[in-house]
Amino acid sequence: MITKRVAGSDILSDLQLQPATQSLIDQEKVIRFLSATLNKRTIPQALLLTGIPGVGKQDTALAYAMACNCSIRLETARALEEIPENQARGQGQTKIPCGVCKTCRKIISGQHPDVINVKPSARVITIAQIRDLCRCLTVRPYEARVRAVIISDAGRLNAEAGNAMLKILEEPPARTIFILTALQASELLATIVSRCQQIRFRPISVKSLVEWMTATHGLNPEEAGILAQMAGGSLAKAQIMCETNWISFRNSLLRELAQLPNPSITRLLLFAEQLCDKKERLTEALEIFQTWFRDLIVFSKAPHQIINKDMKAAIAGMGPKWQSAALHGILSAIGNAQRRIEANANARLIMDTLMLQMAGGVL
Repeated sequence: MITKRVAGSDILSDLQLQPATQSLIDQEKVIRFLSATLNKRTIPQALLLTGIPGVGKQDTALAYAMACNCSIRLETARALEEIPENQARGQGQTKIPCGVCKTCRKIISGQHPDVINVKPSARVITIAQIRDLCRCLTVRPYEARVRAVIISDAGRLNAEAGNAMLKILEEPPARTIFILTALQASELLATIVSRCQQIRFRPISVKSLVEWMTATHGLNPEEAGILAQMAGGSLAKAQIMCETNWISFRNSLLRELAQLPNPSITRLLLFAEQLCDKKERLTEALEIFQTWFRDLIVFSKAPHQIINKDMKAAIAGMGPKWQSAALHGILSAIGNAQRRIEANANARLIMDTLMLQMAGGVL
């Protein structure tokens, strides 16, 4: 990992990074570290932000790019340079970026010429995209003190693009910071990871998600608890679930599952067709199936650990209708269906087969 002072990064000691568009939850360690790099004037040449989707990586990348160039912060720094250091430290903590100055507004709107975003095109980041980036980096920053290049989902760099990105990091241009985001470091070339300061974002706790949903969306604690469990530590996923009436969607699916294990073949295939017609929620439906059959398995030994706590009575009534081996087989079939759909296999065929398996026809 290479850490060095980026030209133009002179900042004060009492700065605390704050996200530009949403609050970070359970990421205090991340905030402390990034704030320290600003305070110590040791901005890394490259950052690698890793963690599951929806924990604030993109928001933090944008905030850091803004913090390096925030006009109000720079004006404050120049003013306090005339104050002795011991007095400057007593001026109180400065939240950055401000989010309201001209520079911050341009970055938030995506109009700043020196904040470059590279995102996957058709599932991958191609060599053509990295070559375009190289051309942009041959000229000096137009107006930024620190040019920022944000590589989103860097794990999707294809082989050629990854090697080209490595060459850029080996000989980085002046006054430029690279911020890469990925699910995990193992998705990238080890040589790319070695050139970055890695920062791991932790999944958001169930407790924190419950508190956020009850405060922000007015959910009751029981509903918020269910959504928090299903969100898997992702604030973005929790937000979507709140906005799409997830509880109602789950209940409609569970009414169909209540007909198992002995519905008609016609009804099973109709259910599969209806699920495929709502393709945008198919992955969500499979997750609901997974937690439901998981709860049926768990209930007999640890009823307090079920996810669908508001369905406790229904789970108690359904559990005895199934053999343990059949439930484990269904969970395996759901997992297989999820993997095949992610690989863009024929969704309708997959769901027809899964419905038969869930009904006990192929177990």
